[in-house]
Amino acid sequence: MNEPAGRRLARNSSLSFLSKGIEAVGSLAATFIVARYLGRAGYGVYAEIISLVMLLWPLVDMGLDQLVVREIASKREPIPILFGTATVMRCAAAAAVAVILFAWMILTGVSGFRLNAILMVMAHILIIRQVSNLVCRAVFLGVERVERDVIATSLAQIVRVCGLIVVSERDLGFFAVLAVPILAESLQTIAGLVLARIFLPLARIRYNTLLARRLIREAWPLAVRIILVTSFFHVDNVILARFLPADELGLFAAPFRLIMGLVIVTVPTLWAFLPSMTRSSGPELMKKAAPLAASLAAVGGLIISIPAPFVIRISLGSDFLSPVSVATLRLLSVLPVLHAIAYLMELELLTRNRQVLALYAAAPALIIKIGMDIALVTVMGPLVGAVSSLVADAVRLLILSRWAGRHWLVRSLLPVGLIIAVIAYLMVRAGA
Repeated sequence: MNEPAGRRLARNSSLSFLSKGIEAVGSLAATFIVARYLGRAGYGVYAEIISLVMLLWPLVDMGLDQLVVREIASKREPIPILFGTATVMRCAAAAAVAVILFAWMILTGVSGFRLNAILMVMAHILIIRQVSNLVCRAVFLGVERVERDVIATSLAQIVRVCGLIVVSERDLGFFAVLAVPILAESLQTIAGLVLARIFLPLARIRYNTLLARRLIREAWPLAVRIILVTSFFHVDNVILARFLPADELGLFAAPFRLIMGLVIVTVPTLWAFLPSMTRSSGPELMKKAAPLAASLAAVGGLIISIPAPFVIRISLGSDFLSPVSVATLRLLSVLPVLHAIAYLMELELLTRNRQVLALYAAAPALIIKIGMDIALVTVMGPLVGAVSSLVADAVRLLILSRWAGRHWLVRSLLPVGLIIAVIAYLMVRAGA
């Protein structure tokens, strides 16, 4: 008996949120463990290496997950051929990116510890994670078996957290920290392939050249957007590492990672609005959805920003407790609110088939962010990353509102005003 469409959508949305929630909790727990184990300077080096490779990740991802989901849902191509073609495309892209990056490192004199660390992170992010995402995200969502993604994700996060605890307790070193996520996501990929064996038999996986050409033609808008969004989240660490010592970079990178955990939880929650926005009037639903989303994100931001010193001491350790890290955490606590509103605007544009407009908002925001980081880092130090993130996100929000409609924007920004007022009071009182 077929499951009703409404119930199926609700189940998939709930399970997708659960999967992302498990991933976010595991990521935050990993941040706590790694930050405490490596300390400020060590975490600064770790964050800069991760961000450097993450800037190259969109060149391998190419937005293929979304296209594979669409193709599976439309039943235009057999699932094994889709998976095989997308996997070969990503592996080929990863090999090309790895060769270019390796040549750059050799030419610039990168060697020893740093070279080995970058190679390990490349293997993790550019290859293992990409295959894992295809099978555990795209295939399971396309066949509407998201509960299997929850199982594979839970296994990976348990292995990741437990592995990092063992590394920390036994003092196994920096490279052991990098090896744990490789093990965790390798097991996630294997578990995903086992759970998908009914509709993804390994013996039938094939590569199709014509399909690859079509996917490349259709993927570029998604790839460009992913490049812009990924750069927004990681370019600060790469730029600041060129101007600041590793321990000062750690004072920005660790609080930023805490806030990103809140964003990771908030954004999947908003996916549940997409079916309703598609079926009904997007602007009318946005009048209700945007203030609600902004208010919920503001509550999370306030919960983090008000007791910021306590949050940093408990989660990251006393080594990270300083006026700079406290001010960074409080400033960045506005970010989830801005992201929640902007993401809902992008969803509305998607329902009107005008998603390309989101690129025109993300590009100038990223340019502003990079410009501020380079121009003001010598004046503001690590705090420039938090300030540039807020300014760039505000610009992106205003540009999106021009196309999505300003009629509900003022009400949506009231929670932003509240949280900024509270943060300003706290920072003035603390002399930050």
